[in-house]
This record gives sequence, C-alpha cells and structure tokens, in this order.
Amino acid sequence: MRRARKPGRPAQVRRVTARINEQIGEGPVHDYEWKRNQALAFLEDGSKVKAIVFFRGREREHPERGRALIDRLEADIGELGKLEGQPVFESRTMTAVFTPR
Repeated sequence: MRRARKPGRPAQVRRVTARINEQIGEGPVHDYEWKRNQALAFLEDGSKVKAIVFFRGREREHPERGRALIDRLEADIGELGKLEGQPVFESRTMTAVFTPR
C-alpha cells in the first residue's frame, strides 16, 4: 500500500522591476532601497524574485548599466538569495531570477 504524500509548495515568483535612470542609478537611493527591501521580504517568505530592468531608447546601447544594477542587487541580497543562472538581455529588458538560500 502506498503512503499518501503531502503535496509540495510550488515556487512562487515575485517581480521587482526597475528602469535605468538617474533615480535608480546615481541619484536618490530611495527607489533602489525600496525595491531591494521588497526583494528581501519576498525571499524571506520563500518566494523567487524576478528582477527586471527596462531599457528605453538609447539606454539599450548600454546593457552594462543594467548588469551593474543587477550585480548591485545580487551583492545586497546575497545573504538571503542567490542568482539562478546569468541575467538574460532580451529586446528591451534584462531579467535575472533570484532564489532563496
């Protein structure tokens, strides 16, 4: 006779989105801190976090700025989450998925 198993909890993916601009990049840090804190809260709940960086117009010519933003996020949430694979740059977005440790 087979034992009944309790079904596992499916991984929930939460999104944190940002645009490359002065508010996120070099200017006031409140926007970045808010998004980082949201990502930390989602990881503490056991959810995956999908970080999406949007590029508009000429920003598409500088994907290194988006990569720098994702690297900064990875360094800040390193104690609770790890990067799953490499960030993917498609069309106008750069996407990275973080999983809880």
